[in-house]
Amino acid sequence: MVLFGHVLTHMLVSASLVILILDRNSNTSTIRRRLFFIISGSIAGVLPDILGPGTVYTWSHSIFLSPILVIPLVLVSRIVYKDKSLIRVWLSFTTALIIGHLLVDYLGHEVALFFPLSKMEISASILLLGDPWIWLPLAVGVLIVFISPKRLLVLYTVLIIVFVYTGLRVCSKVNTEALIKSLYPDQSSTQYVVIPRTSNLIEELNPLDWLSWSFEVIGEYRVITGSVPLFGGSANTNFNVIFPHVGIITNVNNIVYRKGSSNTEQYFSVNYETYYNQQHYILANDSTHELVFALLDDKWIEVNGQLKETLITYMSMKLIDKR
Repeated sequence: MVLFGHVLTHMLVSASLVILILDRNSNTSTIRRRLFFIISGSIAGVLPDILGPGTVYTWSHSIFLSPILVIPLVLVSRIVYKDKSLIRVWLSFTTALIIGHLLVDYLGHEVALFFPLSKMEISASILLLGDPWIWLPLAVGVLIVFISPKRLLVLYTVLIIVFVYTGLRVCSKVNTEALIKSLYPDQSSTQYVVIPRTSNLIEELNPLDWLSWSFEVIGEYRVITGSVPLFGGSANTNFNVIFPHVGIITNVNNIVYRKGSSNTEQYFSVNYETYYNQQHYILANDSTHELVFALLDDKWIEVNGQLKETLITYMSMKLIDKR
């Protein structure tokens, strides 16, 4: 379902743009003509993936090559668009491909937009492509236009709604990143990652699942994962641990993870963390006893002795109050 929504998003955004650019005289267009607008626009929206997925063939997802890729589609479409100038048809399909596919991909996953000048793949990680809050309003708008060509205003309205929703996600991501950094201040080398709830194209999601962020805090000593509601709320952690030894932070294909010394590396579950006398401390435990760690000189050091007992009592009381 997620993959279906992914493809449908490309098709609907591109078809909407082609309709708005070319179908100015919508009051007199026939159903057959409107259907061709939708089909040709949809083809422009998926053309880069037909020629080659962005993760395999970077050239098909290049802004610089997009005007060339649409030329065959433009020439074929001239059979129907005889009343439109060749330049206008070419510009409409180029715009539909760049915005409907390349920009949408950039908002969702890595894509080499500036190939061949650069093979670097970039992403804003704002959307999980296939988001029903994107494609469902667009589907309604395109359907209304197909049934009643006098209602192009509906399509403009739907595109504005999609634009506003995307803008809200941008603002929400910035706020979420700031929230996570304030909740889990750590070493200077710590990586903070905020992405759409899941990048999995297999897992089934309900509409509300799309309205949240997943976050990861990856440090040499720590790994924390969880989620935050899209429109504000508290962070929910599902994995929060501290390691007794340094691990290497690795970035492979824009995926950050901590590489420990072995697959069975020991770690402790974090129960509570706070500042005490202007020092950052963590209360953690294994299966048998509690431990306290302090962040000193950019390293997490285990605390022992009377200070440990004092901190265990202090943080345990704070934890009880929190519950």
